[in-house]
Amino acid sequence: MRLPSDEELHTARARLLRQWDLREYSAVDAGYYWSIHYRHRLETILQTVSDLVPAGGSLLDIGCAQATASILLAERGFKVTAVEANLESIKYAKLRVEFGKISFICADATRLSLREHFDAILLGEVLEHVPRPGTLMRSCRDMLHRGGVVIITTPNGLSPHNWVLPSYDFKKMETPDRENLTSGLGGRETHLFCMRPSQLRNLVRSSGLVIERYGLLNSYLINPLGLHRLLPLPVAERLNRWFSQLPLLAPLTTMTQFLVARKP
Repeated sequence: MRLPSDEELHTARARLLRQWDLREYSAVDAGYYWSIHYRHRLETILQTVSDLVPAGGSLLDIGCAQATASILLAERGFKVTAVEANLESIKYAKLRVEFGKISFICADATRLSLREHFDAILLGEVLEHVPRPGTLMRSCRDMLHRGGVVIITTPNGLSPHNWVLPSYDFKKMETPDRENLTSGLGGRETHLFCMRPSQLRNLVRSSGLVIERYGLLNSYLINPLGLHRLLPLPVAERLNRWFSQLPLLAPLTTMTQFLVARKP
């Protein structure tokens, strides 16, 4: 996967996407805390797909943004369909592709109508942006092969960082008269709510899926007052993973929930 040059980018959104890449996957400063957090989430997704999806299997990435995960999975031999509502994001993502079986669809995540079925579906930082996540989860279930998995990351609603956002309320969020919203780059300004762990689990189970893995990612504790800057990068990354697994502390001090569920 390549990083597009400035000369190839002709819109403000494309240049913004490149700036995100320079903060995340192609980070100029690998020790920047956001880059550490991003790599932890991305590596967890990639390893989970490698563990659970057959070699060469099919994968649907909904709300792919600049398609980092999609492109890396295609490079690893998976057949990937990447869905994104914003056409500029898709154009940028195509500039990054060097090889692999990957196709792009410009569509609203909440209005997908695909006849194909998949071995895995990725919902990376998507559920918090759609007004009816239950409807989207049921759609994902229907698009999976029997035994297929959905891989979810979403902000942790128990963290104090997210208390400014409303909690997920099934009765309020799943009404048919709510206006559909699409996911673009993401960002807290477009979050509709923030699920607590019990709410995410209930949502997934109510969609007819069986939870196989649940965990928390990315601790705030590696970067208080910029102290992570004083540590060698490998140490900061190990501490990030370790703090994310502390039984009593992690639920209140991590950024991200990670869940894997299977279609029975």
